Amino acid sequence: MPNFHRFTIKAQEALQNAQDLVSKNSHGELQALHLLFALLHDEQTLVRPMFLRANVNVLELEKMLYERLDQLPKVMERSGAVSQLYLSQELMKILDHAAEIAMRQKDEFISCEHLILSIFDIPSTAQEILIQFGVRRDVLLRVLAQLD
Repeated sequence: MPNFHRFTIKAQEALQNAQDLVSKNSHGELQALHLLFALLHDEQTLVRPMFLRANVNVLELEKMLYERLDQLPKVMERSGAVSQLYLSQELMKILDHAAEIAMRQKDEFISCEHLILSIFDIPSTAQEILIQFGVRRDVLLRVLAQLD
């Protein structure tokens, strides 16, 4: 996993928000679904505008993500709190791949845009949902170039 300090402030916030979502829902494992949900909810990044410009129904996408998150198993300790948070294998691959994307683009830091592109490249439920919603990586790249 890349060094946490290599992430932009907004990417760190997205990861923190995803972690908070895991804790709030007692999931115990941070998955790509949590990260995608967190990325879409932050209106201060380019992710939401990218999806809107790509004509993705973001509200329906969020609804689907919420439903899928609600179906994940809950992990509880006797005290009622989640014991320890684990990163799923898929999320570790996504973070490593995001670092590779940033390096290829000669970016010093890993951004939210690198994270969302990495979600497209690594098999996960989040990737399946994006495909189901007709989101295409090449379209997002084109939109991102227009937003920069």
